[in-house]
Amino acid sequence: MRGWVVALTVLSLSACYQVQVPVVDKGVRAPGVADGTWRRDDGTEVGLSWDEAAQAYRVSAGGVVRLAPAANGLYVADYQAERRIVLLLRASPRELVFLAPPEPVEKGLAAVHGAAIKAGPIKLLNGDVQAVAATLGAMAARPDLAEAGRLTRVGP
Repeated sequence: MRGWVVALTVLSLSACYQVQVPVVDKGVRAPGVADGTWRRDDGTEVGLSWDEAAQAYRVSAGGVVRLAPAANGLYVADYQAERRIVLLLRASPRELVFLAPPEPVEKGLAAVHGAAIKAGPIKLLNGDVQAVAATLGAMAARPDLAEAGRLTRVGP
């Protein structure tokens, strides 16, 4: 794992899910999120740059991230490199904040929408694309999401 996968999984394994199907086909650029260098709390830096043709952010270590708007001003982030990882994200010009629902809630939300979550080093969110997308949408609508990590913009 490299790039965002390393950045995301080290921040908090509970914040992201491995999926088997693309969840976001056409990404959007988050308002105010500029190309540049972003830093985790541990000092690791990640470069992000918007690629209009791909409708995705390119990650300096490899792979692309596509964002789709979700409830409460959040985004579903679909990262494709060695694996496909999805997570919830609050984006601002200076910070990318990763959010997760309480663990007891996530399995219930998945079941209600026809998906399932399997434990592992990175949780596996199984189901068809509609079930996975509906689960993530329901998670984004929750008022009890907790911060699971963040990246802070440090430069161009």
